[in-house]
Amino acid sequence: MKPTERSPNVAARLSRRELIRAGVAFTAMSAAGCAAPVPGTVSQLTGYRLRATVNFNDALSGSYYYFVLINNRHTSTPQANGPIPVGGPISGTTYGNGFATGSTSGTSGFTDIVLYGQQLPIGVAQNNTAIYHVIGEDAADLGNANYFDLRFIRQTGNVLQTSDPINSSSPATASQLIWEIDLGQLTIDPTTNLPYSSSATRLASVQQMTWLQINIVATNILPRDPQTAVNKQYDSMGNNNQQQDYYIGIPVFLNGAFQPGSYPNLAGTEVTGDVQPPGSPQDPKLDMTGWQFDLFQSG
Repeated sequence: MKPTERSPNVAARLSRRELIRAGVAFTAMSAAGCAAPVPGTVSQLTGYRLRATVNFNDALSGSYYYFVLINNRHTSTPQANGPIPVGGPISGTTYGNGFATGSTSGTSGFTDIVLYGQQLPIGVAQNNTAIYHVIGEDAADLGNANYFDLRFIRQTGNVLQTSDPINSSSPATASQLIWEIDLGQLTIDPTTNLPYSSSATRLASVQQMTWLQINIVATNILPRDPQTAVNKQYDSMGNNNQQQDYYIGIPVFLNGAFQPGSYPNLAGTEVTGDVQPPGSPQDPKLDMTGWQFDLFQSG
């Protein structure tokens, strides 16, 4: 186990893996219809869509980072290794990249990042949201580099459509982040580390997808100096107060709406008031109150 990671509940994780295998027997709820893409963003690629809706306890902050970490492994069953948040460093270690790592050693636990915020590390984004791919992380675990090193990520596009809560004038929408991507934006040509240029190859790659492991991490800072302790706070999926933060496994072959506890592979609930570390003043701008992922086809 990596020194900077938060330890998930192992028994719960094993149980969840067993339940995930059984989840294919359940019929997912129909996803909502797709709104038209925002002008100027990427056009439809494959028609296979993923929409994220994340609610917070207060309006999002322009100085914070709101990650959705996606592990696209093309395996027949979800692996045990998935993305979990990074907390403060243990003595003699570092913060790693400052936001997330893998639940087990070997890889970072995520292949792609959808990041919302006004301090994006690289690239130009639509409504402050961009998609990044972790370059070569399978070989050297570069996703857990000493900091959010620009050498180890590459922007692979903007979302199809997105809300912009930081610039919203409505209290209701200022605390809700919504974005939508085409699954083709998660398919990467290994020779270039860029999206496939061939639409046929991209579609074929999407059709080979089986599971996406996903976690949400909201944090106020990405520590750069491993020797200096900082007031890092974060929230992620699950009950962080009981170290029951978890990543989820979404079956790509099932269209539907996936929420906490709605399916066997989404065991647990989203708990409010669990911003970490324990005992710190709770920052409601980091405190998730709920989330939903919709998988559907359009066009």
